[in-house]
Amino acid sequence: MNHRGSRTQTLVGFAVLGLLCAVAAGVFYKQSRYDVSVFTVSHPAGEVRFPAAIPAGADNLESYLPDGMKPMSALEVFGRDNLSDKIDGKAELYLSSGFVSLHCRRFVKTGSPDSWVEMFVYDMGEGRNAFSVYSAQKRAGVEEAGMGSHAYRTSNALFFVHGRHYVEVVASKEGMSDELLAMGRKFVAAQGAEKNEELRELELFPRQGLDEGSVTLRSSDVFGFDRLDQTFIARYVLDGFPVTAFISRRSSAGEAEELAAAFERFLLEFGGVSVEGDLPVPGIRMVEILDTYTVVFSHGRVMAGVHECDDRRKAEELALSLYGRLEEVSR
Repeated sequence: MNHRGSRTQTLVGFAVLGLLCAVAAGVFYKQSRYDVSVFTVSHPAGEVRFPAAIPAGADNLESYLPDGMKPMSALEVFGRDNLSDKIDGKAELYLSSGFVSLHCRRFVKTGSPDSWVEMFVYDMGEGRNAFSVYSAQKRAGVEEAGMGSHAYRTSNALFFVHGRHYVEVVASKEGMSDELLAMGRKFVAAQGAEKNEELRELELFPRQGLDEGSVTLRSSDVFGFDRLDQTFIARYVLDGFPVTAFISRRSSAGEAEELAAAFERFLLEFGGVSVEGDLPVPGIRMVEILDTYTVVFSHGRVMAGVHECDDRRKAEELALSLYGRLEEVSR
């Protein structure tokens, strides 16, 4: 038996074992001294660690807290380049509507670690953009929040527009309406100088049959037409029949007229057929496509019409009412 070879193998084994122990000790030491500032703190207990540097002008959101709540996490700030990290799947809606930044943070109810809310403050650059993302996501059958004309709430959330901001305050569970409303009202009070932008197009829709809460603002690619943007859309119910109207204010009367003609051409290219009518509306166009009727016309700087109505008579009725309202407002 070669004792010398056996002894050498034993020594090598001990050396390897010692090296492994040293590596393990180093890993353990490193883990025991991790920098928590690179993580998002989500546990309500203990000290909250804030980012070392917050972008100039960033709002910590803490000033909107009601009594009995405290920070649960550090402030998060997102821009156009990383918004999808926070709201993957919905980012494109915001980015196409003029998104500037998002500040968000969680807050917890003192003594109740499972009762927390997260506040999202989207800076959309201007009031129209804020209304666009608000209206695009507004749910049916919701309750008005009593915080102005563009605010509603659900069983566990509050959504509203104020100035250039679109704000969501979402709770972890139901039964926190008081906290949600308190945070929303504090935000509005603090941003008092930022009044909601007047959306004049809302006054252009005739009132009869209008579903007031249905009005939305689409920022781009409206009805699949890439030239049609900044368009308000509203639902009507006429004698129990659903009809959709639209209004888009353009930079000039010439642009509105040309865009109406271009929209008709777009529909014809996709299989639509022009339909003759006798409505007393200058330059009106009607297209039948896929057993529905779309009507489009211009009035001054406004392009307007009815989209994909199953009943020709109802489409004509609403188009005539819409034209009458535009005539009335322009006097």
